[in-house]
Amino acid sequence: MWVDMAALDGRIGAEKPLKSWKEIASFFGRDERTVKRWEAGRGLPVHRVPGRTRASVYAYPSELEARPEPCRGTCGARLHDLLLGP
Repeated sequence: MWVDMAALDGRIGAEKPLKSWKEIASFFGRDERTVKRWEAGRGLPVHRVPGRTRASVYAYPSELEARPEPCRGTCGARLHDLLLGP
């Protein structure tokens, strides 16, 4: 069954979603386990496709970029400070 993920959120034609944990992890330059942890503990804006048995995920780059943490790319000390405090 094909699901139009853009239509689910009312973003028809707006932007192309990242369609898997692997794509989301690649966006941040991290591994899948890390972004799954960020989603569970830090509220990373990841959506799930309804009606799927394995809970397929997708995320929009603009929503991921709008998050103050975790940051994209190499942010080392800044990410450490945000997660653990100065």
